Amino acid sequence: MRLDKTYGLYEDIENIQLEQEASVSKNYVLPLELMQDWTQCSMLSDFVATGQSKNYRDPKKTMNTLSSITNALLENAIKFSYDKNKLATLTLHSYACKLSIETVNTTQLYNAKNLSGLITNLETKDIDTLYFEQLEKSLETNSDKSDLGFLSLMKNFNLQLGIKIKPKVTDEAVYDIFIKVEVNTEALD
Repeated sequence: MRLDKTYGLYEDIENIQLEQEASVSKNYVLPLELMQDWTQCSMLSDFVATGQSKNYRDPKKTMNTLSSITNALLENAIKFSYDKNKLATLTLHSYACKLSIETVNTTQLYNAKNLSGLITNLETKDIDTLYFEQLEKSLETNSDKSDLGFLSLMKNFNLQLGIKIKPKVTDEAVYDIFIKVEVNTEALD
């Protein structure tokens, strides 16, 4: 089974064209084996957020918000990566009215299928319904794993989400996963 699926921001042609017009772009390449310690994710998230938050009226609030968003994306990219000896990337694009944060990692078919299921749910249900369904499910199963990551980001920070699942040409069981969130800069001020 080969998955090749896009959702949200990756389907919006206007958004794709805007990518070329970013006023500031920053790229970070992350060795996954060094990021296994979650404190490393937190430190990098704080670093990224601190540098970006200086552009806003309330830098402390903006820093906390951006750090939370970046940390969730990084932890997700690392947790679901296929090979811990590989790299993941974090990219930040700053525009006049929005901020875009993207992670790219490689994963196996099982995780790609789960992400594809999330895309299907996002296409057919509203975020509040999905959030509460998942919350109930995690309480019923009494699992340590809530699977609320993206849903919480979208609900709590009013983010736009994009997901792209692309199969690797060299290995049918390995996929590149692109996750992008956008936040309106007014929401950060």
